[in-house]
Amino acid sequence: MIKSNAILRSVIFIILSLTASFGIAQEIKLEIEAPKKIRFGETFRAKYIVSGAHLMPEDIETLNIGTIKNFELLDQPIYSKSEIIRIEGKVEKKINTIAEIYTMQAVKIGKQTLPEAEVVINGKKYKSPAHKIEVVPQPLNGKGDIFDEEIDGDDEFVRTIISRNRVGTNDTLLLTYRLYTKFEVGDIVDANYPSLNKDFYTQDITPHYVLFGTDFIGNTEYNTVDIRTVILQPKEEGLKKIQVGDIEIEFIIPTGEKVKTYKGEVEVLKKERKKLFLDGAVIEVLKLVDI
Repeated sequence: MIKSNAILRSVIFIILSLTASFGIAQEIKLEIEAPKKIRFGETFRAKYIVSGAHLMPEDIETLNIGTIKNFELLDQPIYSKSEIIRIEGKVEKKINTIAEIYTMQAVKIGKQTLPEAEVVINGKKYKSPAHKIEVVPQPLNGKGDIFDEEIDGDDEFVRTIISRNRVGTNDTLLLTYRLYTKFEVGDIVDANYPSLNKDFYTQDITPHYVLFGTDFIGNTEYNTVDIRTVILQPKEEGLKKIQVGDIEIEFIIPTGEKVKTYKGEVEVLKKERKKLFLDGAVIEVLKLVDI
């Protein structure tokens, strides 16, 4: 009888193990997150996101993003890991996500495709759908306006704003790095701005005082701060690239907690440092007769 119970427990353990493995395998998902529409020469981030319950970085054996055509890879990928908690009925479900994030630049106009990616986890292959991106020309009027699209739920990000994308060698243009945030801004801890002196004469006109504003992206309102403003004048004709960069900023974020003081209840705040990506840009410098 003891032997039979031992065999039964072994069988149950094997069945449970197989069921658990099957459940995890069924929940694995690979997705490509990237813009659907960008301008020629614009830089963007393509996120290859693997998600699944109990997923750990060591479970991923390989992640192949395929052969990238008509987009230039500007840097080595960066990696991120996060945990999402979903409530399904009365059940709390934890989903781990692991992402490889690539910085790319559009180098050909037209309808382009990021090919399907493939990840191997515990010996099994999972594929993502391909991702379509429409690359449109720079505006003929030379204005460097940007698409009014929803940002993917980001609470803070920086936009690279160029006043004109097509100029002559005698023209000047304005480069602005504008911070969008839902939180209060503390200090700029560190900044890695791209070098501009190779292709442009420059004059930094960033004010010493901070000018705050507001702006809407889709239906979301953000506080804005112009963290750097530079006047540029091209040195010679040709296609000039402003490279990517990054900046580390300290934000003051509400925790949702309150404490009682002699003045009443006060909201508890925390300081949090975040490194934000600075997009690059492309400027077409023409002969005066071509403008």
